[in-house]
Amino acid sequence: MLTDWPHVINEASVWKSSVYADESSWIVHFTESQLAEIEQAARQVLASGQGPTSFRKSDFSLPTVASLLDDLLRTLHKGRGFVFLRGLDVTRYDIDTLKIIYWGICSYLGEGISQNAQGEAMSAVTDYGDSFEGNDPYRHNIRAHRTTTEIHPHTDSCDYVALLCVRPAKSGGESAVVSSLAASATRIFPGPGGKRNVRKTTQLPPHPRLQLFQRENVCAI
Repeated sequence: MLTDWPHVINEASVWKSSVYADESSWIVHFTESQLAEIEQAARQVLASGQGPTSFRKSDFSLPTVASLLDDLLRTLHKGRGFVFLRGLDVTRYDIDTLKIIYWGICSYLGEGISQNAQGEAMSAVTDYGDSFEGNDPYRHNIRAHRTTTEIHPHTDSCDYVALLCVRPAKSGGESAVVSSLAASATRIFPGPGGKRNVRKTTQLPPHPRLQLFQRENVCAI
């Protein structure tokens, strides 16, 4: 059991939104040559007959874009923890090609894993018309991204999450990014004179989950 918890969390991934008020500091625009390279890689995968989630990084050749994605991976792992990519014209491609481009780019940032009971490694965020009583779809084994309910900031059981916007929502659909470490630091390590806001209770939440975190070869719950 770890006993030497730090009193201050001081990492690049601990930030407030005011630090990134300037969008140009965290939005990356693909160049025309980079987009052409990505499109060519997608066409090669299509020609091979492989499906959107059945190929690997080695099948999606990006001779020059790879270095950019390596830089972005370092930003995810050691930096602020999020990136925003722009420039891909989603209207140029059919949905299968878009999925291949999406999966191909993501293959340079990590290994895709199953995200639901159906074993899907890629799932559409859209309203499927799933209905439920109350305000918690998970109580009815329904994923929130299949409904119109608001999804509050949370962490998932993976290292990174990727989203591709294929078309704007009819209404709503805004996304937000939150520094979970900053939120935790504020609650647990509020600074001199501050009050710790950590609730002690014998009551388990409706859906208890053990969340495992690994940092610098140290694993904690």
